Amino acid sequence: MIHIRKLCSDELPEATVLLAEGMLHNPLHIRAFGQDSERRHQRLHAFIAPLLRMVHANGDVLGAFRDSTLIGTLGMMAPGGCQPSPAVALRMAGAIAASNPLAGTFRIFRWLSTWARHDPTEPHWHLGPLTVLAAHRRRGRGQGAHARGLPTTR
Repeated sequence: MIHIRKLCSDELPEATVLLAEGMLHNPLHIRAFGQDSERRHQRLHAFIAPLLRMVHANGDVLGAFRDSTLIGTLGMMAPGGCQPSPAVALRMAGAIAASNPLAGTFRIFRWLSTWARHDPTEPHWHLGPLTVLAAHRRRGRGQGAHARGLPTTR
């Protein structure tokens, strides 16, 4: 049985590790954070930690647990909370610059500014970051969400 609940702030480090592992082979992240998987993992971790704190502060971070093991996580930000405040943006910029080479920093800032430019002006929800532990992917774990009465969208 999978149990889904909101994560507390002290559980965010574990979720950060899970997200960095889950996003390690994403082609966008390979381009942004580099080819070397060990360095990319470190850079993703440094990028995701403040991002996840921002999501937690402006919405919810859900955790999917099997027994007591975190196997998945999903961030959700309500309308108006998806773009970082200047203070949060400065902290994130510092984390990005400190953990990436100059060229990588420019690639990441270009990616994030493109994302910000395309952010819809009408009220909307942001879903993400999202990942599931590799051993639990493609097993239909989420298929029964509707049947168990969990919220779904069409």
